[in-house]
Amino acid sequence: MNFIKTSVDPWVCITAFVYIETLKLTGAAPNKVAMGRVATVNGYQPLGIRPFDVDTIYTTPLKQAIDAKLAELQIPGQIFRSHFVSYDRGGYQKPHDHSVKSQENNFQPASLTGIVCLLAGQGGHLVFEDQEIVMTQGDMYVWDSNLVHWTTPCESPKAVVAFDIS
Repeated sequence: MNFIKTSVDPWVCITAFVYIETLKLTGAAPNKVAMGRVATVNGYQPLGIRPFDVDTIYTTPLKQAIDAKLAELQIPGQIFRSHFVSYDRGGYQKPHDHSVKSQENNFQPASLTGIVCLLAGQGGHLVFEDQEIVMTQGDMYVWDSNLVHWTTPCESPKAVVAFDIS
């Protein structure tokens, strides 16, 4: 297994969590999950919302913390794509990767993929072929985008932000 585990201050996760849940509860952004356009099942992934594309009081502290960790770990590249996922009970990710071979519709491939846990519920473990990872709030993982990954079903609500680096 080729991934890096680190963490960000859990406090910077709170405003990003509030942001995604507000979008979800108000219906301010359509749900890509309902459109069948993503690997997420039984959850919310807002259409057109890329958390790190604009500076907001909700997402900037988390983006700055992630950037600082990437610099500290001497991981080259920049985050060029990001998305929120809020899982409902029973929600999960189907197996997928972010490599060239998996990309369709002119979707730019990534060299590295990462995730930060914003709210850790029960279940929803991050799984690679040879390892299952239980994430807690603030946990951050970065891995080669060729690695197929998925999650186990959530037993309670869970939220993450995923990002790609190129």
